[in-house]
Amino acid sequence: MIDKELPDHFRDKAVKRANSLYFDVSTALEVVEYCKAHGLGIAGIDGFVIEPEATVPLMNYMTDWSSFDEEPNWHVYVDKSTSAALAALTLWRQEGVPGEFKVDVVVISETDHIRFLQGRKGRSRPTTD
Repeated sequence: MIDKELPDHFRDKAVKRANSLYFDVSTALEVVEYCKAHGLGIAGIDGFVIEPEATVPLMNYMTDWSSFDEEPNWHVYVDKSTSAALAALTLWRQEGVPGEFKVDVVVISETDHIRFLQGRKGRSRPTTD
């Protein structure tokens, strides 16, 4: 996902295809650290092999953090989602990843999270304490 919340220096390190930015694992770790420090959540990370003519999804490198979706406290959501993303990326790096492996880091803002919660449950604004 191309995210307006990320600084240009991350975009410069990415492979850009369609509406997505694909990062190597080291850069993805930096992106997640940036998100954690700037109060941005991670909706998920998905791994792909980037070939000259194709972007091939790797099902063993797809995350599903839907259990965090209902978290009403934004700061807790950011902590949970960035911690999970850092753990997954660190594990993938330790295990070794395929050749032209890149990840799409799906960044979510507090505003987007509020919209999601309101649309899903009709809840009022999540707490930020």
